[in-house]
Amino acid sequence: MSASMTGDQLAVAFQQASDLAKAGRHFEAEALVDRILAVAPSSFLALMLKADLLVEAGKRRTATSFYSAAARIARSYSGDITHIESEVQRAEQFCAQSSKLYEEFLRDHLKSEGFAVSDPASRFGMSLDILFGRQQRYAQEPTLFYYPDIPTIQFYKRQDFPWVAGVESVWEEIRSELEGYFEHGQEFSPYLTSSSEAVQLHRTPLLDNPDWGALYLQQDSRLLVEHARAFPKTMEAFRHVPLCDIPGRTPSILFSLLRPGTHIPAHTGLLNVRLICHLPLIVPAGCQFRVGNQIRDWKEGEMLVFNDSIEHEAWNNSDHQRVILLFEVWRPELAEEERVFIRSLFQAIEAFDAHQ
Repeated sequence: MSASMTGDQLAVAFQQASDLAKAGRHFEAEALVDRILAVAPSSFLALMLKADLLVEAGKRRTATSFYSAAARIARSYSGDITHIESEVQRAEQFCAQSSKLYEEFLRDHLKSEGFAVSDPASRFGMSLDILFGRQQRYAQEPTLFYYPDIPTIQFYKRQDFPWVAGVESVWEEIRSELEGYFEHGQEFSPYLTSSSEAVQLHRTPLLDNPDWGALYLQQDSRLLVEHARAFPKTMEAFRHVPLCDIPGRTPSILFSLLRPGTHIPAHTGLLNVRLICHLPLIVPAGCQFRVGNQIRDWKEGEMLVFNDSIEHEAWNNSDHQRVILLFEVWRPELAEEERVFIRSLFQAIEAFDAHQ
């Protein structure tokens, strides 16, 4: 078979392969199908016949990849696929059943070997969900600065940070200060604000919208003295917290408000050298938060520590506002020397920008 063939020649070759398969001459049929696929690797009919022949040979796992490829190609067609719809569904059903059997076999084997596979939040549990296609892989994708060779962890265990217990111990006092602020009729500003110096190719409905509000005590490393004075116990709680201190950039300490029915779309943060901390203060039922492929419920007084350079989003599906205290800490994987280098780098960036 030549390296290139016309459509008519491919149709003839496929019919020959199909006839060989029907005659039980599977070895010859598969050899001919392989030659067809070498010339036309996206041929739906050839992929399906190849998969069918592999099933006949008892190679169901290998057949799954061919059925899957055939179904993906058919679903990507821009034209009408009504004439092959039943075959596409047959391929998809085979793949689904094959995946189910594969997962059940592996889980049963692991259980028999004494491995605990029931915790989806564990690293091993997540690896299984990714393997079985239940979850997708997420990478660190900061929009401004990427620091290599640090782990891609979505949520950190709050117990691994010795300072967390101290902040959590005063969460009710922090909430009381916040409630006093509300009693004086104070308002939050929109978290996202427009700027004539920022490109806005995709305008989000939350831009300049107080449905996602913020009250900063410290913003981009600058202390907002008047606000900070109104929250003395809150500011005192940070005495022993390793805030990510990059002059002109971080830390920010703020109360973040999400009004009823508001959804913060999926996005990633600027840097992967810091972690974001949420101390939930007012959390009605129906509020959730996703980082990568893990979804958590905020629990009042219980810290969440996460990597915001991984895609994340939030929902308030309740009838009441949700408020958290948000702040930034250094990634624990970074040595002090590296933190010094990062500070110096951003000081140089600030100096360059100032002279342009």
